Amino acid sequence: MKKKLKAVLFDMDGVLFDSMPYHSEAWHKVMKSHGLTLSREEAYMHEGRTGASTINIVFQRELGREATQEADRKYLSGEKCFVQILSR
Repeated sequence: MKKKLKAVLFDMDGVLFDSMPYHSEAWHKVMKSHGLTLSREEAYMHEGRTGASTINIVFQRELGREATQEADRKYLSGEKCFVQILSR
């Protein structure tokens, strides 16, 4: 029997569920897998930025250049990593 939804609740600011520990872990793992350094603590400093902006900051610091399409690939791999961490 199908149930009819009465409400849908979105938590986009972390009030109901603090997802930042999982995001920081995902950022750390993905950057490390690409030979870049972003500590879990530093990931918190970038909270609220776009993924591309965070990647660009790391590229400028570590590679001395702007991120290009690489940022999109790293961001997408980060999202996959985040989902894997949440599903543990």
